[in-house]
Amino acid sequence: MPKQPGKIFIIAGPTGSGESAITRAILKLLPRTERMITATTRPARPHEKNGRDYFFVPLAKFKTMIKRGEFLEYIGIPNRNVYYGTIKKQIEKKLAQGINLIGNLEKRGLLSYRRAFPPHQVLGIFIKPDSLRVLKKRFIRRDPTITEIEIKKRIKNARREMKEQKYYDYTVVNPDGRMGLAVNKTLKILKKFIKAPAGKPLTQKPN
Repeated sequence: MPKQPGKIFIIAGPTGSGESAITRAILKLLPRTERMITATTRPARPHEKNGRDYFFVPLAKFKTMIKRGEFLEYIGIPNRNVYYGTIKKQIEKKLAQGINLIGNLEKRGLLSYRRAFPPHQVLGIFIKPDSLRVLKKRFIRRDPTITEIEIKKRIKNARREMKEQKYYDYTVVNPDGRMGLAVNKTLKILKKFIKAPAGKPLTQKPN
């Protein structure tokens, strides 16, 4: 049994901020760190494997698990009857092995983890672009056929999501075309948090 249990990193940001790409880079650079595996009621896609990409759970069983309190957090997708959630025993098993876990969760997920674990074990990092103008450029670069209506919709969502950064411990700007800078800054924060002794959480607020 390791002397120190693993820690939980919640990395989030508006669509197009690069939070997923930064997470993938961190997973390659940070030892004993894994991606949180979420349970879902949607069917597996051809390339997906149970226990590697998701835990694929039938809808009826998922609802039973909710009643039993087996999820740390879960969310239902409106009008699709699809659920996603993190299974408490799976998370606790990994942490007990000294493995750190990274998840890309919204504010609600972050707050759920903070209720379930002590402050020194959960860290939230918010990733944001240089500006909304840069975000618009990224949307067009990713999909040159995107409509102006869809761009406005995404920008509106991004404005709403940006307000959530106040709930996170750190804010990291992901400069357009220089993601390496954001990865390095995020990695530095995570390494410092891992080394912090129990009972002494980091106190820096978003900047």
